[in-house]
Amino acid sequence: MLTIVNIFTISGRGTAVSIEGYTGLPIRKTLTARVHRPDGSVLEARASKEYALRRDGERTWEDECFLLYDVDKTDVPEGSTLDVTE
Repeated sequence: MLTIVNIFTISGRGTAVSIEGYTGLPIRKTLTARVHRPDGSVLEARASKEYALRRDGERTWEDECFLLYDVDKTDVPEGSTLDVTE
């Protein structure tokens, strides 16, 4: 299970979630994501892996993230976890 560290909207593209660590999954391939919500429900969605460029003062890094197709930011409550497969 992947820990979601940030949930955000990319204008014109949809909802993205960044995770802790790296998965080794392919980039720009359609994947299946399952969002496990704190209430026990599970949302399944198509997804693709991306990298988000992050900046904090002088430091710059990339976070692995997943773009969740047809999912609203409100569908991924704080405390959710993620499972992604090919």
